[in-house]
Amino acid sequence: MKKTLKKMSKLDLVELLAEQEREIQFLKQQLEEKDKLIEQRILRLNEFGNIAQAALAINEVFETAQRAADEYVASIKTVVEECLQRNKTSDEDMRGKSE
Repeated sequence: MKKTLKKMSKLDLVELLAEQEREIQFLKQQLEEKDKLIEQRILRLNEFGNIAQAALAINEVFETAQRAADEYVASIKTVVEECLQRNKTSDEDMRGKSE
């Protein structure tokens, strides 16, 4: 390569430098575009991560609410069953007294 460069005229060397400069500029532009794409993808991944975290948090809220609702329904059933049992006992006591 050194021999080839030494044999080239100054005009050819200047043209070679200009061509290399154009290639460098092209490669810099390509690199900038790739960097922008990477940055956009990172932002999207962060958004997806935030969305996933929010979904998990909402899911936990719903699970907690469901557990609370289940406990409430169970306690109401217990109260109703106790009331029914008391009414049944009370009815039996009244029947026993009337007989």
